[in-house]
Amino acid sequence: MSSLKFTPTCLHLFSFFLTCCSIRTAAPTPSPSLSAAMNLSGPLLLLLLTAACVVSGVNLYASVASFGNMIECVQPDVSALQYNGYGCYCGFGGRGTPVDEVDQCCKDHDECYAAQKRNSQCRGTFNQPYVISYDYNCGRGWASCSASNNYCKAAACECDREAALCFARTDYNLQNKGVNKRFC
Repeated sequence: MSSLKFTPTCLHLFSFFLTCCSIRTAAPTPSPSLSAAMNLSGPLLLLLLTAACVVSGVNLYASVASFGNMIECVQPDVSALQYNGYGCYCGFGGRGTPVDEVDQCCKDHDECYAAQKRNSQCRGTFNQPYVISYDYNCGRGWASCSASNNYCKAAACECDREAALCFARTDYNLQNKGVNKRFC
């Protein structure tokens, strides 16, 4: 069975697409016709990006996607998306004091990625922890990184593995979802 694979380039394009969609929904549009055109262009752009990535045979299992899959493999009853926007560190950015152990897992993950980005062996766009693809195995309560990963892939995988296992050891507190990061 074949699977879709996205390259880091495709991930950058999809990130750009999602950013544009976020800006588009947050910003008011001046006219109904412009609004209608923008609503049509979003799905059309997504379709074109998907087609380009699939036709080029690109690698979609970059670290961000693998991290989410690893979380859900270690905890099959959990959606990885529940951690996005949790506390002061889970999701994009982070600052201040973690609100609980789950948030501490996210802070540790951020620091792990930051250490990899500073490592001279992992320079270059395609070796960055958010876009590098790696191989791993996992199941309920466990995950292991493949010995076939090179240094940078192994480092990204270990960051994600430690965070996925950390999430599994901690208690998720719904009250800490959507914390206003200005108060962190």
